Amino acid sequence: MTTAQDASGTRRLAAQCALTAAGGLAVGLLVLDGDPFAQLQWVALAVVAIIAAESLVPRLATNVRVAASEGLLLAPVALLDPRSAIVIATLGVLGQYLIERYRVVSVLMNLAVTLAPLAAAGLVYQVLSPQSLTDLEGTLAFTAACATFTVLHVLLFAAFSAKDDGTTMRGRLTDLLQTANGYLVSELLFAIALASLIALAGWGGAFVAATIFALQAHSAVLVARANQQRQIAQDLAVRQTALSWGMVSALLNTLNAYAPSLARHSAAVARLSRLIAAELDLSRDEQDVVHTAGLLHDIGLIGRERPTPEDWRRIAAHPRLAHEMLRDMTEFGPVAEIVLHHHERFDGRGYPDKLAGEAIPLASRILFVAEAYDAMTGPDTYRTRRSSLEALVELRKRAGSQFDPQVVDALNRVLKGTDHAFRHSDSVHYRDELVVERRIVDARLAGAPTTRL
Repeated sequence: MTTAQDASGTRRLAAQCALTAAGGLAVGLLVLDGDPFAQLQWVALAVVAIIAAESLVPRLATNVRVAASEGLLLAPVALLDPRSAIVIATLGVLGQYLIERYRVVSVLMNLAVTLAPLAAAGLVYQVLSPQSLTDLEGTLAFTAACATFTVLHVLLFAAFSAKDDGTTMRGRLTDLLQTANGYLVSELLFAIALASLIALAGWGGAFVAATIFALQAHSAVLVARANQQRQIAQDLAVRQTALSWGMVSALLNTLNAYAPSLARHSAAVARLSRLIAAELDLSRDEQDVVHTAGLLHDIGLIGRERPTPEDWRRIAAHPRLAHEMLRDMTEFGPVAEIVLHHHERFDGRGYPDKLAGEAIPLASRILFVAEAYDAMTGPDTYRTRRSSLEALVELRKRAGSQFDPQVVDALNRVLKGTDHAFRHSDSVHYRDELVVERRIVDARLAGAPTTRL
């Protein structure tokens, strides 16, 4: 995306946030009941408390910051009045902006995801019109208002932040709930408890409420710090993921320099293995791992062209050699084990560990079938080239002894309806499969801007 497109998208987002915030503010000032000026001292105290709370808590993650003030935003709805709550929220967000000076689009987003949900919560509380917060009717009314705020707040935040970072709302919502679900619930409960305590004890109970708030804010700090450590680990994993594509590319280019036929064969095995894995209903992550293993399964043969019959004893060690090359590269995870066992036979007579049946990793069994098929049908096979039908007949003949029958059946389903070029990998090239690996890596790398939650 160009800089001009980025700027245009940011302007559209800012306009949408501004309209949403203006709508919430208009409802709060024109529709909701209350008089902020009649209780100005409490409004001012609440604004100061919100700004202080915002300053206490660090970021929950790179793109999400926990706000410790949701309870303080909601409590005035019941303790003062809904209109005063809107004024308090507006001044609190703007005050925090004056202190931290974050992006203008972010302050507009924070106003939008705060004022619109708070106006809706105020309407809910106003419509239910409880006589007192201390009875069951009042507690239920305020609980409904708090729930309304929380749901709308999360949905709006997910929608606007997804537009900001170019991701989907569904993905952003999933990430958000995984990161802060427990905290959102605790904020809702804190708002109810805070308002109820002050209503029961009067404003003389404010000291007790302040103590509870301090403990709650401290817990928010602990949660945020724990999540910062988790984010550090995630960032490290992201860097390793980005590095993995470069390493795969380097290994495949090296393999191609030594033996172009092996590079083509590896690409064909990777492509076919991924399709077989999908046919067997493996997860997307498992399909990705199988694809990577297919690309790297023969790196133990670097420096050797296709073997002659006399070479078999010498090259039987290539799975273990490849395993030794990959096992210390933590970003390749299970790939090393898959590669190690891709010549194990279903009857236990394979190598290097003579595993049998289900003891052989399924991904290794997939690679074994895909490799055998391409070895028989590929354009640079060192044997007499066979047709796809002949190769399938041979694989079925050996299913249950050399190959896993379910994998052979899955291969047969994959090949149905495909053309000659696909079945014989005539046009496959390792660079095309590196493009697939690049997409796999890119799918795991997601960035997002910093916005208050």
